Amino acid sequence: MIKIPDKLIIDSTKLKSLMTCPRQYFYEHVLGWRMDSSNLHLVFGEAYHKAQEVLLLFGYTEEAIDLAYLAFNEIYREHFSPITDSERTPKIPIKALEAIQSYVEENSVEDANDEVLFTEISGTAPISPTRVIHYKLDSVIKRDRMIISREHKTTGQDSKAYHAQWDLSVQVGTYLHFLFCMYPQEDVRGIQLSTTFFYKAQKAKFHRRFITRTPEAMNSWLQNVNYWYDFLEQEYQGLASELKNPGPVMESFPMNTESCTKYNTICPYHDFCIVWPNPIVKAEKVPFGFHTEFWDPREKPTTNKIDLFT
Repeated sequence: MIKIPDKLIIDSTKLKSLMTCPRQYFYEHVLGWRMDSSNLHLVFGEAYHKAQEVLLLFGYTEEAIDLAYLAFNEIYREHFSPITDSERTPKIPIKALEAIQSYVEENSVEDANDEVLFTEISGTAPISPTRVIHYKLDSVIKRDRMIISREHKTTGQDSKAYHAQWDLSVQVGTYLHFLFCMYPQEDVRGIQLSTTFFYKAQKAKFHRRFITRTPEAMNSWLQNVNYWYDFLEQEYQGLASELKNPGPVMESFPMNTESCTKYNTICPYHDFCIVWPNPIVKAEKVPFGFHTEFWDPREKPTTNKIDLFT
């Protein structure tokens, strides 16, 4: 049963999906169709984030490394058995342990005087007098009297395209928006992207860079976010009309056919778009290999919650 929400729950994950392809958003967030198999990259990233939180909370010590590895395994082994590690390298626990050890060795001096204010913080921040965006940050840290957020990323692709994606990213804009809502602009240095590159045949490598934006750039981000919020409201209105009398072709949530093979992978809904001009009439039955699971940022457990209001 397709339901039209009374109130939109928007975060950078949903906006990224909408901006990539509205039809993808329909399958993923309106119908809630997800592939049955666990996503290795998402699971590994979540586990590695938890390990990094442990290091922030307990310091760069041998004991903290052990605790971080235990935290990583607790999440990772819920999804993947040790007998499958050979198929999933380099995103496996032993490689994660090597990376955690190397990370501590490489960054212990630079991070020694950091004051950790928050880890794993989530909530809402206003984007208009009547709208909020849900956010999640890995950390908020005071360094040399300035506020930063260190955000951890994992990948195997060290390329210009990888690094360039963050400069205008709606996700990074959301990180900055929260910091600017929480602290005076002059006290915020920016977002420190801390990327770990994982490789099969060599040890992990690390890269850090700061990203900030001018007030004008943040106003551009805000305008863009509200544009897509308006667009999503419009598409839900169109969908509500179509549900009453479905036609041969679905007019709301149009396909962006230039994103079908984004990141050199095929969209999991690609075949549906080929054979179903109007997926509304197919929505009652979840396809083989998929299950129903709705993403709601409010339900994701985090260590700290802060809701900001206008």
